[in-house]
Amino acid sequence: MSDPVSQLFDDLHFMLERMGWPTPMELARALDIKVTDGPVPSINLDPPPTIQLPVSLRGFRRRHTLAHEIAHALMNWREIDAELLMYYAPECAHSNLEALANHIAGLIAIPPPIFQKAMQRYGFSPTTMTYLARVTGAPLEIAMDRVIYESDSYRRAAMLFKRNMLIDFASTIWLEADLFDVIPDPRERFPGIVLQTMDEGVLLGTWGES
Repeated sequence: MSDPVSQLFDDLHFMLERMGWPTPMELARALDIKVTDGPVPSINLDPPPTIQLPVSLRGFRRRHTLAHEIAHALMNWREIDAELLMYYAPECAHSNLEALANHIAGLIAIPPPIFQKAMQRYGFSPTTMTYLARVTGAPLEIAMDRVIYESDSYRRAAMLFKRNMLIDFASTIWLEADLFDVIPDPRERFPGIVLQTMDEGVLLGTWGES
């Protein structure tokens, strides 16, 4: 029998596919979750479940934030949050819940058909991530997360460098590097890394199993 998290992902994938890959707003309506304006992103699961979003959130950021809050509802309804809080310290449990919510949000906001098309065309590469960011409007960091955390079966990492500094990364492997480390030559530090030059001197790199 699948663990609760794996079962949630399987069931969500089935539901999204059956619905024709709905937008986060369409999914909220289908789940009878109200979406209203509010000062900060939040969710209240007392009937009727309500998500508040700031009016300043626009475009992909709004869609992804809504998907993130929907993820918290789904985890609550499956009692995943309660189970994590039972076995882990609150800070650790909440950190894991936020990571899971981001992963679920990626599945909703960057649906599998778009993701699979990119992977089939470009493979595990910086181009896949820039493609996903371009066609969905996602920030590059979210596209990186979507690719890296799609599966933990691969030992992979995506890294952003600016002026020889590691400014962001997503990884399923131990990098032996910390955020904001100065890395003069990524190719020497990470043999086999594939680099793509972005705007303003930023380098996007992919490293690991293809």
